[in-house]
Amino acid sequence: MIRIVTIVLVTLIAGAAVAQDCQMIMLFESGGELVDQIVAGAGPLTGHLVLYSDVDEVSAFGASLEITPPGSLFVLAMSGPNGFINYGDMDDLLVGYGTPVPTSDPTILCSFDLQVTSSAHVVICVDDVEISAGGIAYPCEGGCSEINPPVAVEAWTFSTVKGVFGG
Repeated sequence: MIRIVTIVLVTLIAGAAVAQDCQMIMLFESGGELVDQIVAGAGPLTGHLVLYSDVDEVSAFGASLEITPPGSLFVLAMSGPNGFINYGDMDDLLVGYGTPVPTSDPTILCSFDLQVTSSAHVVICVDDVEISAGGIAYPCEGGCSEINPPVAVEAWTFSTVKGVFGG
């Protein structure tokens, strides 16, 4: 009996150590890199829910997404590797995989095709994160990313520009 209690305690202590090095954040594709800030264009954006962790594989995860301002993003599609299934919704993800996803820093757990529906600055925060690895649930830190509105360009006519230069 003491041996079983010792094994359980060692497993829990090892799990707590892994959980300290665990973060999930939404990152965007830009020029072949993953970035946490992007300028919105006219078309859809690709966002990835990315995990930084010491675990070897992930079999499931849960996370909440807080989008500010509300209603400023529309999800066109959502996908993931290894038999990805989202049992939740966009605000509260509850994702399972048919086979565990091997991890490396960073690991893309799922991808979103997003359409910005607002001209405002959009912030996406990932909160209440838990991952399941080897049958053990680990809490993770969340993080925030930003979608900035495009810079407005004034419509100057040729005569306006010419007038600036005294012509």
